[in-house]
Amino acid sequence: MSHVEKEVLEKLYRGELPLDEQLEVLEHISSCEYCAAAFAEVAEEMTLVKAPANLKNSIMHQAGALPVQLQTRKYALSKNMQLMLYSMKIGAAVLCSIIMLFTMDANMLHIPETALPGTTWLSDTADKVTQSIHTFTDQFIHGEVIKND
Repeated sequence: MSHVEKEVLEKLYRGELPLDEQLEVLEHISSCEYCAAAFAEVAEEMTLVKAPANLKNSIMHQAGALPVQLQTRKYALSKNMQLMLYSMKIGAAVLCSIIMLFTMDANMLHIPETALPGTTWLSDTADKVTQSIHTFTDQFIHGEVIKND
């Protein structure tokens, strides 16, 4: 059998050939590299959609349009706001930590030289720190810390 014509390959791809002719053409395609490549080319041509010639220019024009620019700016503003809020949270946490450090009793943090393993010094110190934090928190909630400073 000679090479299969392009019209026959197109009919085969669309499924328009009778069954006996389909089998004959498929047998030939399986043994002939030229016809197999031609069938692949037909399938590619019939399957793929060609992009319009001005697609790139159209996309670039629409990307520069006002609604797209507004959406882009809104997204950037949103990211800036998130960064600002995150920075404010970190700053508030650092400020609270500094206030707590300066308002604690200095003797609470001193480790006595006589503290030996097995003594209750650590437990007592932990209780003092906890009580101090509770006191500070209550004073802060009621505004007493701010009034005294």
